[in-house]
Amino acid sequence: MEDLERGTVRIKPVLIGITHYRYVYGSVCSADVKGTPPVSLPTSKELEKSAQEMVKEIKKAIKVDFVEIEKPFIVKEQKDLRKLPGEIDYDTDAL
Repeated sequence: MEDLERGTVRIKPVLIGITHYRYVYGSVCSADVKGTPPVSLPTSKELEKSAQEMVKEIKKAIKVDFVEIEKPFIVKEQKDLRKLPGEIDYDTDAL
């Protein structure tokens, strides 16, 4: 038991940028629900900015030196969820 080095914990942030899953003030955010406020699709720049803000918040909350934050994965469409398994590997500890 001489090798007591601490390993690195790798976190893969995932931002759900699908419009219907984003918070909208008012009613259910679905185009087929009467009374739903108009929702604009987020641009790629807005999603990138949100992902970087998410990474900053994670780093601010985690104040340890053994956590590595990987590049965020952004889900822009539902079909992007099928790409998620290809973005992670056995060294990824948390999403």
